Parts: sequence; structure tokens; C-alpha cells
Amino acid sequence: MASSSQQEPHPSLYPYNDDDPLPAVDDESNDGDEVQQVRIEAIPHYLDLDASASISSLYVLIKLVAPPMSEFRQELRHAPIDLVIVLDSSQCRYDDSYMVHIKDALHFVIQNLDPFDRLSIVSFANRARIIFPLREMNGSGRKLAAAAAESIVVKGGSANLADGLKQGIRVLEERRDNNQFASIILLSHAPQASPIRDKHFQFPIHAFGIGGDHDAVAMHAASDKSKGSYTFLESYARVLGAISSCMGGLLSVVAQDLRVTAVVTSPVEIKEAYAGGFEGIKSGKNHQVTICAGDFYADQKKEFVVRIAIPPQFCEYNDGFGKAPVVNVVCLYNDLVSQFSVLVNCPLLELDQATTTYLPDEEFLHGNEIHAFFACLICTHRIELARSYLEEGNVRNAKAIISKTIRFLSSLSFADCDDRCRWALASLRDIRRRIGSLEKYKARGRAYMLATLSSLKFQRATTRGDRIPIAFTMREKASDEYDAAPKKMKDSFITDGNCIGDWMISKD
Repeated sequence: MASSSQQEPHPSLYPYNDDDPLPAVDDESNDGDEVQQVRIEAIPHYLDLDASASISSLYVLIKLVAPPMSEFRQELRHAPIDLVIVLDSSQCRYDDSYMVHIKDALHFVIQNLDPFDRLSIVSFANRARIIFPLREMNGSGRKLAAAAAESIVVKGGSANLADGLKQGIRVLEERRDNNQFASIILLSHAPQASPIRDKHFQFPIHAFGIGGDHDAVAMHAASDKSKGSYTFLESYARVLGAISSCMGGLLSVVAQDLRVTAVVTSPVEIKEAYAGGFEGIKSGKNHQVTICAGDFYADQKKEFVVRIAIPPQFCEYNDGFGKAPVVNVVCLYNDLVSQFSVLVNCPLLELDQATTTYLPDEEFLHGNEIHAFFACLICTHRIELARSYLEEGNVRNAKAIISKTIRFLSSLSFADCDDRCRWALASLRDIRRRIGSLEKYKARGRAYMLATLSSLKFQRATTRGDRIPIAFTMREKASDEYDAAPKKMKDSFITDGNCIGDWMISKD
């Protein structure tokens, strides 16, 4: 008698275009609705240089805040989603009950999807298979999905994470019909047996690495390239809470493919855009930059900074009233709830020709915000640098960098009043505890550091280890993300007493 594994078809024989057709949409349902826009604000921050300087720098803090779900009509509060869950069903050496936790998480997802959402489940051990094709989560779909979840069994052998992810991607790539939003949730506890090929990931991958054996580098790379998220969980007992937090975000996406563009007028030039893990594209001979900011959850906040150079002759281009237009900021995105394309304009930034400092004092009321931005930017760069030392086996240098960064952040007067700085400081202290030795780093520290970097670079909350910091992690809008500092910023920069303003002026 043939075994069950012998009876299963090869993954290449699975049909990938057997998804349920999408339900009919009432085209008149959105007529007359007012589109709730992402709010955008541009705050200029001038760095006063010596009067003899030929060029001055202006830093523009761009703040984007998505509207809350409460602003939408009840029937519009959830953009339809196509979700694929790719899960590891190979034997887990440290937790015999792990499949119970996985099934609890699957049932949670099934019960919280709406009839117009679709779900598919892919399981992988030594090879991947589709447990449940892409089906609507109506009454019958939920029952079938629940039965499929219960049918998953633990299998021996190695775990082929690459094949599981490949099959999950194919489910979405080869759909006959596409919902407005699609995403992949990836769960694995096992080391990677085969490489994940470097490719363009079209859909965000939210990767959950569980325990100390999983391939944190591979899972983080997949989430990083897809603009998703990487979460590190010490045990399967944390899976349900982490998945519920992730689903809360996926079911509240209100803006997709948001692009924020800053345009300056000649002779002003854009020198640098600090965008974290998001792509920044310069054009027009340094007169325009576009930041691809990705998807926004309801109430989520993201911030970016653009640095521009202002030569003295810029005032020659004034409007006749003593003001010179300098920066125009707009954002364009697809509103997933109302299904409209939306363009939001920020008020034009103009500098006063009559002032010697270019900006009046009242423009600096939010000065601590941009300083907090750069403080976390520096922390991100230092974590990356420390990790590079650890990968070379140099624990001493890595610990010294983290300790210096902790002292630096603790010395800032505004750090205690800023959610981001408090979170970053707590993360740095946890990292220091987890890199006491190379063995500790490989067992838990590497995954923890990568999860921290994922949160910082893409301005998302995350669960790491066994601790969920409620004040920061569960409030998406409190998490802010920052670009890695310029490579020329050397180790010697972070010393007690350095101020952020000095770095912003002298870093070039």
C-alpha cells in the first residue's frame, strides 16, 4: 500500500488558478462618499551655519498619518484581502505541542476574515503542498478551511522553506482574479536547507521565525525585500498573539503604494533623503525625490527627512512679496477602502527673504521631533554595524558599540519624552544582554537584532522574543523608522556629549 506522501502529486502539478471568483461589487456603493485622506505635514528645520558659509542646509521633516478606521463607513472599513499562510510542518525538536499553537492561529485567522476575503494555506516539510486553495471565507469556505487546518500533520525530515515560499507566491501570482490587497504570512522554526533565490517579491511577506534554530537571515531577507516584516518569537506560545497583531494591521490597510514626492525650485538642490528601508528615487538634476512609502495601516504614522542645500542667491527667485518658494511636497496613493486614487498636497514651503535665519522661531516648535528622528537613525546604523562585527566573530567591538549607543541615547534631554527613543533604548539594552557571547548571539541575539532592524527600517511595530511592549508595539502609529546613517559616519562619532545638531552639520 502506497504511503500518503507517495500519493501526493508533485507541487508543479497543483493548479494555481483555481481560486474562487471574486464576489460582485456594487459600483454605486461608494457614490457620494468623501475620501478620507492621509494627512501630510512638512516641517522645516534650519541649521544655522556661520555667516560666511556659501550654502546652508534645510532639513524638512515629512510626516504622514493615515486616517483611523472610524472615519470610514462601516461597510467600507475593510479592504478585501487575498492572504496565503505558508507554515512549517516539519518536526520541531524543542516543542512537541507546536502544531497546536499553529492550528489555534489558523483558526483565529479563519474566524476574523470576512466573506469577501480569500485564504489559502501552504504547508512545507521536505517539500511543499497546498493544503487549502484560495477560497472565499464565507460560511462554507470557513468550514472547509477549518477542516484543512485540522488535517495538517507533523512530518519528519528537513524543512524546505524556499519551496514553501515559492508555492505561496505562485498561489498569488497565478490567480484568475485579484483582490485589491494581497499578502503572505510565513511561519518557520527550522534551519534553511536550500537557498531562497534572490528575486523581486511582488507581495509583502510577514515572516515569523520561531525559536533559536530558524534561519533568521533568510527570513529577514525575504521580508526586507518584499517590504514586509520580520518577527522573532522565542516560542510557539507567542504565535497566536503575534499573528493577531499582524492581522490587525492587514485588515486595516487604507492606503496602498503611497509615494511621497518633494520638489525644490532652482537653484535649491536636494542632497539626501532619509527613508529607512523604503526606496528613494532622485530625478530632475537633484530637484526632485520620490520616496516609495508602501502600504499604510489605519492610524499609522511614518516620517521621512529630506535635506536640501540653499545657496545665497535663492532669494533672487522670490514672488515679489519677499518670499521664495523652496519645497513642494505631495503624496499619491491608492485608497483601498474607497477604491479611489488620491493626491494630497502639502502647503508650499516658502522662505522669507527678509530674515537672516531664513525661518522664524515659531517654525522650530517641533525641533525635538527631528532630533528624535536622527537619534533613532543613528541607533539603526549602530545596530547594523554591531551585527556586522558579530558576524565576523568580534563580540568585544559589537558590545562596545551598543554600550556607547545606549549612553548616547540616554544623554539626550528629550529621550524620556519620546516613544521612539524610549523603545529604541529598551531594545538596545535587550540586545546587549543577548550578545554576551558569540553562542548567545547565534542562539537568540541575531534574530532579535534583525527583528529590531525590521521594525526601525519599515516603521512597523513588532513582537520580539517573549516580550510584547504594549506601549509601543501595539500602537502602530508610535513606531517610526529611519534610514541607516551615512557610511562615512565612523565608530568614533558616538561619544558621550556629542549632540545631534553637530552631526547634522558636520557629517559631510
